[in-house]
Order: sequence, then structure tokens, then C-alpha cells
Amino acid sequence: MGSDYDQQHADGRRALSIRRFALRAGAVTVAITLVGVVGVSGSPPVALEPARRGESVQIRQLPAVPAPFAAPRVKWPQPGQVALTFDDGPCATKTRRTVDLLGDTPATFFVIGGQVRRTPSEAKYAASFGHSIQNHTMDHRRLRQLDSEGISDQLSMAADWIEEIVGTRPTLYRPPYGSTDQRVRAATSALGWSEVMWNGGPPRMDSDSASIIGAVRGQMTRARTTQKGLVLLFHDCSGNFGGMTRALPTVISMLRDDGWEFVAFG
Repeated sequence: MGSDYDQQHADGRRALSIRRFALRAGAVTVAITLVGVVGVSGSPPVALEPARRGESVQIRQLPAVPAPFAAPRVKWPQPGQVALTFDDGPCATKTRRTVDLLGDTPATFFVIGGQVRRTPSEAKYAASFGHSIQNHTMDHRRLRQLDSEGISDQLSMAADWIEEIVGTRPTLYRPPYGSTDQRVRAATSALGWSEVMWNGGPPRMDSDSASIIGAVRGQMTRARTTQKGLVLLFHDCSGNFGGMTRALPTVISMLRDDGWEFVAFG
């Protein structure tokens, strides 16, 4: 790998280490404050005594992400099942707007590690509704252009940031630009990753709402005819966001009315 690439990722690892330290320090402070104010299990506040030498102090961690709904998690949808997926996020306002439009419809967000680092609140927001958060590499690199070490770096660094911010570690990835081949799949499989592609969605990233709705309607028919599950690819932070958001409620209604079961990857 080139020196610029090595330096960039060394800087990213240092930034992640610093953030981990800050987050852990903050978590300890919050946990101690909560125990001091409300006590345990709703009991009156209790005074905290300093630990005696040799004693261990354990602080129970709360669940990282609440999930108001839980959808079936799959490696690939079965016939009659559909997975809505969103690539290239998270980003300010657009990811949140997408989540709000989804309502109680589950989805999978294939997020870029660098974007998670820049807009962590948006990743947390999507996860807090029970959506699956999976890997779209650290820097949106074409994996076919990288050697095995570069592929590993792109996936592992993104996974570190996702786990740090969201609280769960992804197990699936989607290659940016669909840039994959047998060598890439062999390298990622050896690292424990499973690749997720797609078989439907807008015909182009700049498609308007009418084109998106028409395309998905045809994809639904073909998937029913061929007895296949359906994976729709959308983008929450690139492409024609307005066209996507105008089409999304209609797409969800069409799928529900046709009896499709919504699933998420995981």
C-alpha cells in the first residue's frame, strides 16, 4: 500500500482510539452520576463510598441501542420477502428524513465508516428504530482495485467505527459500485464477511419518483414470477434524494398491498 494510504489509515486508527477513550470515560461518568442521583432499581439516592484498596468496582452498562420493532434478520430474502437497503450514509438531515419516512418499515443501512465518523448521531438515529446497520467500507473504495490488505483495512476500520457508535458490529458488507469478483469474495469470506448485492431499485441514481415507482413495480412482478426474494437498493446520501423520498411511501404501500414481508439483513 502507498505511504499516503498508510498515513491516512494510521490517522484514522488514532482518531478512533482517542474517541474510544473519550466515550468510555464519558460512560463511566454518566453511570456514576446516575447511580448517585436515582439509586438502583428506583430506590432512593445512595451515597457513593470510595472503593477500598483491593476492591473491584463494576459498573453495569445499559443496552447500547433500543429497538422499538424487530424484523426478521436474513442473509438473503426468501420468495415473498423484500429488503429495503440504503447506501452511502449516514449524512446530516437526509438519513434522519429517510428513517422518518420509513416509519415502522424495517430497512438495512449500508454505511460508510468515514460518514459514521463525521455524523455519528445519524447512524445512532437509524439504529435506534431497529434498522440494521451494515458495512459499506471505510472510504467507499472500489474493492477490486485493492489488494487483500487494503480490502481488510476498508472493512475492519468501518466495522470499528460502526461498533463504536452504534454498539453492534456488522457482519455483512456491500461493495461500493458493486465492485467485486471471485478474488474479493474469497478475501472477505476468509475474514468472516458475507457479501450482499441487490436485484432491484431505481434504474439510475438520478431517477425521478415516477421512474422509481415504475421500476419497482416491474421488479415485484418479475420476483413473483421467478419465485425470488427482492432486495431494493436506494441511496439516502447520494443521487436524487428528492425523487427517492417522494417515491418511497408509494413503494412501501405497493409492497404491503401485494403481501410482501419486509426483512432486514443481519
